[in-house]
Amino acid sequence: MSASRKGPTGPSGTEIAVAAVLSLLLGAMIGAGVLISQPVATVKELPPEKDRPRGAVYFIEGARDSSKSAEAIRKRQLFMGGQSISLSEEELNLVFAAPAPAPGDKARKPEVVIAGIFAVGEPNVRIADGLIQVAAPVRLTVPDLGFKFIAQVRGTMVKKAEGFVFEPREMYLGGCPLGAIPFLAGMIRSRVGTIEVVPGEVRANWARLVDAAVDGRLLRLRLP
Repeated sequence: MSASRKGPTGPSGTEIAVAAVLSLLLGAMIGAGVLISQPVATVKELPPEKDRPRGAVYFIEGARDSSKSAEAIRKRQLFMGGQSISLSEEELNLVFAAPAPAPGDKARKPEVVIAGIFAVGEPNVRIADGLIQVAAPVRLTVPDLGFKFIAQVRGTMVKKAEGFVFEPREMYLGGCPLGAIPFLAGMIRSRVGTIEVVPGEVRANWARLVDAAVDGRLLRLRLP
């Protein structure tokens, strides 16, 4: 009579592979969280490269000038009438600015909630080095622990089948470059072009654009 003996069984190859993938994802999430929470320095201009700490991330705010509101309104009317226009970053920031509060009301910065997790504040636009930068304060709402950071996207206008859209080249959440998280970067790239940043009343003429390009510190919009 022979006795059979079962030894302890180890994890299968599939289980080892799944554990390895989960470990990598967890490590990436922890690393991204640390980078996102890294403070972003708000500056008027970038310091010389030799003076920048390793890994430092900077935010240069685009100019705002409320005295240009009449000119921005005039250019919008010209564009709606079928004329080509050029917009400065000051005029673009007036497009995104929150409406003035009614007399007696307290000024309130509007937020747009995305996926029920992030609350995005008023965007800021800057034009420099041939790129358009769109940045905004972002607040984590789930869990709401007061965690805030700056999101920055830099890119250019490109022609797609649906017309001219903004295509990101560089993306940062806080101090985290999203190029380090390819799947997240791809998801944001696929969504940015679909965001309705163009006011409804000018969308018809926007679809007719034959060119939209950065020229110096201006965004030129050319109609046929």
